[in-house]
Amino acid sequence: MAKFRVGDRVRVLDGSKIEGYTGDWVPEMKKYAGNVYTIAEIRPSGAYRLKDIPYVYDERGLERVGNPSKITITTDGRITTAKLYRHEEPTLKAVATCSPEDTFDFATGAKLALDRLIDAVNNPPIQVGDTVRVVNTGKCYRANIEWVIEYIADKSQVARYAYGASLGYDEGKLEHPGAFRVLHIAEGLAFIHRTDNYDTRCYLVGLDGLERVE
Repeated sequence: MAKFRVGDRVRVLDGSKIEGYTGDWVPEMKKYAGNVYTIAEIRPSGAYRLKDIPYVYDERGLERVGNPSKITITTDGRITTAKLYRHEEPTLKAVATCSPEDTFDFATGAKLALDRLIDAVNNPPIQVGDTVRVVNTGKCYRANIEWVIEYIADKSQVARYAYGASLGYDEGKLEHPGAFRVLHIAEGLAFIHRTDNYDTRCYLVGLDGLERVE
């Protein structure tokens, strides 16, 4: 699992003495040391791109900054929503919907929504940067190039999409077992890349076909 997640706030450290620095340390990067930034992307190599910085950083050259959180509960009179914010950015939400046959009660809706949010916090969904295994190759989308073009900004990753390729056999077993890193998530699909050198291509797999590797 990645040490940090997209959206985390981190402080840049002097990486000039870190051996085998992922992404390659250059002297110009030292001027950012000591400053705090938000993680914008996790590269297939494991390096981190930070917002407003034209370099990528090794996880050993970053340290987490305090992550203040808050929870809000709102309602429109029927749907009650509980949201978890970190650094003023919403990261998780849960809802409770009142049936048309029932009388709306805010306290009941708030408790249900909050309980569901806490459950989501304790059992978080797969996120960008997570290491996962494929548990059902039948959830592999072999020809959804429209999704890839719409959601993948990095053209080098678009070019690595394994268009038309299968991850395994029809019965859903992975032909060559291995771990994958999640690069992007949208509309219930994940764009993933193997963490070893067996295969350099990227695959598009439904989240329900993946399992997080702890």
